[in-house]
Amino acid sequence: MIDALGFGGHLLALADESRAALAGFLPDDPGAISARLLLATHPAFGESGVRVGLDAGRIVEHGLPPLVTLAMVEAQGRGGLLGRGVYRPPVELFATAIAGLDLD
Repeated sequence: MIDALGFGGHLLALADESRAALAGFLPDDPGAISARLLLATHPAFGESGVRVGLDAGRIVEHGLPPLVTLAMVEAQGRGGLLGRGVYRPPVELFATAIAGLDLD
């Protein structure tokens, strides 16, 4: 288990080593993206400012895909980290999901 709560790319401002390793794949200010897309500060993490609640509407409104950090470990989990990366799902994915909602 690398990330139990799914914070990953949304906490890069607090993860110097990960941010440095992924620097070539990140936008200039990943923290600003998270601040725009996440709804609220998590009450259990208030002092650190950790935000939660990814909002598909905000993704579409701002035209900003979320940052998903990826990590690969060897099959037994003993050999450590084999690789990592960043995925930014297309904004259209979220627009399609919103369009498919039955809000009546």
